[in-house]
Amino acid sequence: MPKKARSLDLRAAVSMPERPAEAKDITFAALCHAHCAVHWDGADMMLRKWVAAFGPTSAWAVTPGMLERCSEAMQAAGYKNSTINRDISQIGSLYKWAKTKRMAPKGFRSPTLDISRLTEAMRVVHLSDTERAKLLAGSFVARDSRFPACCTTPAHDMAS
Repeated sequence: MPKKARSLDLRAAVSMPERPAEAKDITFAALCHAHCAVHWDGADMMLRKWVAAFGPTSAWAVTPGMLERCSEAMQAAGYKNSTINRDISQIGSLYKWAKTKRMAPKGFRSPTLDISRLTEAMRVVHLSDTERAKLLAGSFVARDSRFPACCTTPAHDMAS
């Protein structure tokens, strides 16, 4: 059976308006509010301290140095490195979303890309025999057929 010819209209693609060289200059707070309006994933709770810090600042003017100074202040205030890493990742997701929605200026690079992750202690989870049995029972519906094998190792062997 011959392949069906695909319709391609490059003339229409060329005539489409280009993204403006300069995106709308919105504040960091406005960008966060727009992001949180369409993402119901708890981002609003993670971003509120950052909105307090950068709120009126242009979303495109936040620098890696600003984020690093805030991270250091969070460490001094007793925040765990894992919390700081998650917050920086959430800001990265915010900027990634802005780029996919064509809100960011052309050539914009997220300030989070230049920040190294802080070291985190390994998280150890202890399961009761009942919890381990439930995990094993649920593991058989995982897409990866190898997953049940991961759940059969005793918890004390995995922690060492």
